Amino acid sequence: MSERGRKIAVALGVLCMLATLVFASTSCLVDRKTKEFACATTADCSDNRVCTGGFCIPGIEPPDAPADGPECPAQCETCDLVLQTCTVDCSVADNCNDVTCPAGFACDITCSGNACDNIDCSAATSCTVTCDGSNACANVTCGPGTCDVTCTGNQACEIVDCKDSCECDVDCDAGNDCQAALCPAPTGGPGDCTDGTPAGCDSTPATCKRMCP
Repeated sequence: MSERGRKIAVALGVLCMLATLVFASTSCLVDRKTKEFACATTADCSDNRVCTGGFCIPGIEPPDAPADGPECPAQCETCDLVLQTCTVDCSVADNCNDVTCPAGFACDITCSGNACDNIDCSAATSCTVTCDGSNACANVTCGPGTCDVTCTGNQACEIVDCKDSCECDVDCDAGNDCQAALCPAPTGGPGDCTDGTPAGCDSTPATCKRMCP
């Protein structure tokens, strides 16, 4: 082989070695990155990534993602982000302060004696509130959606304000269960949206039913 041929052969050999090293290095990096972004759930990801197809990728949580745990609004014990429902469990005395149903959610709120302060459902699509026990809740404020409030126990509720609700039922029939209830006005004609007690509302009369949002 000529001197020139030997030089060309050596150069080709060096190039092949360099190519092999680069490929091996790149393969290691890819493998390391692949393992770094592998996941089982979104909780395994960081930097606002979500777990999709076994890997953490940037993006928005898919609509069929599990809707519980840290993905729920802070007020909700459990929730469904697809159906926009929220459960607030304040069944231990003094374990909740003011409770606000997240905007656009339908809330189911339960408070035992002395568990809750004011309950705000003014931005909710609907609220079902159970105040069970003495001083379980303070004031309850409903929004334009349906509102169903049950107060059981001495001063279980103070004032229940659902005058802006499309349909409202408030059960405060016994003794001093509630101070007062502000019920929706009838839509026209004869009728009364109270249940005949100073602190009760009734949505069953035809003039007390509206188109709910």
